Amino acid sequence: DVALAARLSAALGSRHDVAAVAAVSGGEVRLAGLGAGPEADFELGSISKALTGLLYAEALARGEVTASTTLGELLPLAGTAAGGVALAALSTHRSGLPRLPRSAGVVRRSFALWLRGANPYGDDVETLLDQARGTPVGRPRPRYSNLGFELLGHALARAAGTGFAELVERRIASPLGLRALYAPAAPAELRPDALIGRSRSGRRQEPWTGEAIAPAGGPRASIGDMALLARAILDGTAP
Repeated sequence: DVALAARLSAALGSRHDVAAVAAVSGGEVRLAGLGAGPEADFELGSISKALTGLLYAEALARGEVTASTTLGELLPLAGTAAGGVALAALSTHRSGLPRLPRSAGVVRRSFALWLRGANPYGDDVETLLDQARGTPVGRPRPRYSNLGFELLGHALARAAGTGFAELVERRIASPLGLRALYAPAAPAELRPDALIGRSRSGRRQEPWTGEAIAPAGGPRASIGDMALLARAILDGTAP
């Protein structure tokens, strides 16, 4: 859509030369991109949490979990503070868990990201569980938590007898025909059309892939897939 592309370019300015937008209204979908083709896949960032929310609602509907199911019932966290947290609290950011586990070395990873564009989120699930075992749980008040959504997504996958990436494929991507929606655990799993990010100064950044981070920020998708997902949510055909 040429007009939509012009609006996108005007809104972003010259410093953002790779972008895409979709406009969904009723059954109509309009797409536009700058510096990337329609098949290019972008990092979804925290939009991933919305996917995990859909999977949580689907697991409730299937009877695989209840709102009061705890992490310790699904993941090897029994006897830890995190193990007693209910899925409902995780899904609404009211678990008492911090944004990130202190044992993850947030300062060190942030410095590596700033210095050389290193991926701060490359952990596997076992490392995530080790971090969660030593993480204290605070008062259950609203507090944004990547850690909470990571644990929620992997708990839902365990309840379904699979991994999180496969759960996304099985219950969202495949039913809705989203061919470019996926959750790569490592750079080697990126599709040929995957876009690699740059810093504000233009330095190439490592892609933020990782098994642990997937439910909170790991999936990627094309703008066409995101438009189809938005339409499915609006018309009620999404999980």
